[in-house]
Amino acid sequence: INAEYGGVVFGLPLLYFLAKGVIRGPLLTRLLGLFALGGLQGAIGWWMVKSGLKDDIEHPRVSQYRLATHLSSAFLIYTGLLWTSMDLFSKSWRGGAWIAPPSVLKTATRCVGGLTGLIGITILSGVFVAGMRAGQMYNEFPYMGEGIVPVEYSDLKPFVRNFTENPAAAQFNHRLLAITTTLSTLGFWTWSSFAPLPPQAKVLSTILASVAVSQMSLGIMTLLYAVPAPLGSAHQIGALTTYTFSLLLLH
Repeated sequence: INAEYGGVVFGLPLLYFLAKGVIRGPLLTRLLGLFALGGLQGAIGWWMVKSGLKDDIEHPRVSQYRLATHLSSAFLIYTGLLWTSMDLFSKSWRGGAWIAPPSVLKTATRCVGGLTGLIGITILSGVFVAGMRAGQMYNEFPYMGEGIVPVEYSDLKPFVRNFTENPAAAQFNHRLLAITTTLSTLGFWTWSSFAPLPPQAKVLSTILASVAVSQMSLGIMTLLYAVPAPLGSAHQIGALTTYTFSLLLLH
């Protein structure tokens, strides 16, 4: 139902505008590519769900690897849709221009690009926390048991398996990435407050910093309460909101 609904919502308007001859050239290629990715997302979704129907039907649990693949493809589609929307909006907007020094814009673009990537990695690490239900353990902050780092962090061999198959390690990594992301966002906000950037960039930087701090606070609260469904859902929405504002600022 989810895949069919998405196909109808995107596909029917696309067919309509194609019939009207409104869409052509690079925009048409991009939209057709996004539509194809939507079909692939449906296939990935079934592949993910299938992994949770093998052993315990009463308590299905999908593979964290397939869950990560499903979310990554969803974010890829979302990025394409949002970026395309911003391209179209910027072409039709006739607001006043603000010319900033090229060196400042180059620095800002690099910083926000790296920040957006860091936010994406943090979200992806959260997928492994959710996939292994790692939020059900160590419901405390900042400690994890007797120390900051859990004692079973490196239990699996080879060591690299701990990043994606060790619940305790996955939770610690997500904590570390979330703190790094929040501090990086605040750092960019501090720099942008004094840099000669366009006013809209300063506003978006302030919003992004506020959202990042709120998202981290919500994540801690979600962990302390052992991930109840309402808080878990709110934390997911917060992740998407943070990523959205980073894309808006990058554009």
